[in-house]
Amino acid sequence: MKRSVDSVKWGNLNPEETMKNFAKIKTLFPTLKKEFYLYLLDALVDNDFTDEELVRATNHVIDTCFYPPVIGNFIGTKIKSANKYFGLSLNDFPIFDGRTSEN
Repeated sequence: MKRSVDSVKWGNLNPEETMKNFAKIKTLFPTLKKEFYLYLLDALVDNDFTDEELVRATNHVIDTCFYPPVIGNFIGTKIKSANKYFGLSLNDFPIFDGRTSEN
């Protein structure tokens, strides 16, 4: 997958700030391939990440992730912080009604 810089879609992200975060990730997770960053950028744009959300996601993954990280480790931080989920428990969702597989 070869792309030129002009063909990259940045969405809400500032390219310079994004590259700073990617450099931080690369420093701490040096075995990640170049393709990882292309797919990560696509996922960040598809999920409407802002620069602030990317910084938060990067720091969260660095602080908590088992090696190696996957794209879901970054994208999942946005889902967890979505306002519509604050104050809800699993029992508030229809598929989780408090029963376990033993019931």
